Amino acid sequence: MIGTLYREAEAEHRVCLFCAKTAAEVATLIAGPDRYSFICDECVDTCARILKSQRGGPSPAE
Repeated sequence: MIGTLYREAEAEHRVCLFCAKTAAEVATLIAGPDRYSFICDECVDTCARILKSQRGGPSPAE
């Protein structure tokens, strides 16, 4: 039970390292390999659009 409470408390402090939104503010937070760094789905979408535009392809939203 203590481990469960710790994980729940820990989840409240997870934020995207790119935009600083909390887990409650986004649909998904993706953990990095160290389990302490996170990126949200919104920032992943933004990164995908940037990469597509740099490569000359259509953005994922199109």
